[in-house]
Order: sequence, then C-alpha cells, then structure tokens
Amino acid sequence: MAKKCLAAWAGLIFLMAANAQAAPNLKEGLWEITGRLDMPGMPGMPAGMPPAKHTQCLSSKDAVPHKPEKEQDCKVASLKQDGDGVSWAIQCRSAEGVLESSGKVTYWGESMEGVMTMNVKDGTSKEVMKMAYRISGKRVGDCRP
Repeated sequence: MAKKCLAAWAGLIFLMAANAQAAPNLKEGLWEITGRLDMPGMPGMPAGMPPAKHTQCLSSKDAVPHKPEKEQDCKVASLKQDGDGVSWAIQCRSAEGVLESSGKVTYWGESMEGVMTMNVKDGTSKEVMKMAYRISGKRVGDCRP
C-alpha cells in the first residue's frame, strides 16, 4: 500500500512539473497589440490619447509583446512563464537614455491581456518618467518569412 501511495505521489509531482513547464495558451502567428498609455500625475497629458498599436510575430518561445524602436539596444533581464501567463523585464539603451520595462500578460489562445510598466531615464538628467500600458492583443494571421 505504501508503494502505491508513493507511486501516486511521484506521478502527481511529475504531472505538476510537466504542467508548470508547458507553453502558454498562445496560438503562434502575427498579433496586433494595443497599448493604452497611463501616466499618473503627468500635468498636461492629453485626455483620451489614442491607443498605440503595432503588429508582432509571437510564439511560445518568443511570447513577450514588446517591440523596441530600431535604434534601441534591448536585453531581456528576466523571463518567466507560469501557466498561461508570461512575465518579463527588459532594459533598452539608446542615445536618448535608458528604458526599463516589465510586464505580465495572460494568453487565451488567440487573445491576450496584461500590463506593462516603463521607467524612462533621460540620458542628460537624472529624471525618471514612469508610464504604464494596459496591453491587449489578438491574433490577426500568420507570420511571413
């Protein structure tokens, strides 16, 4: 009886570990990603700014919905997948300064939602501008080679 219980526990632990390593529920392809900017406490910020949109190929191996500017040098500092959620931290450098962003999204097959926070450090001053994006996305087709 003890051997059966031990075998059952071992099987359960194996299934839990396998499930934890499974890819998020993300249908690979071309995605349209929409970000709505929120800059708390920023005077003069126009109300009702239009959302920013971009398209990006996403896959289970590249599930971070972040598209750096061409002149930025970006490095992923951390990346974690938990069930259908993906969280990350990225640091980008350019001539204008440093952008540090982190975020988390949850995938549901052909749609996703999440939040990304960004700290922009100007290269000439020590001032840091904080921004938050509410992210949503949908799969719009296949990626082209």
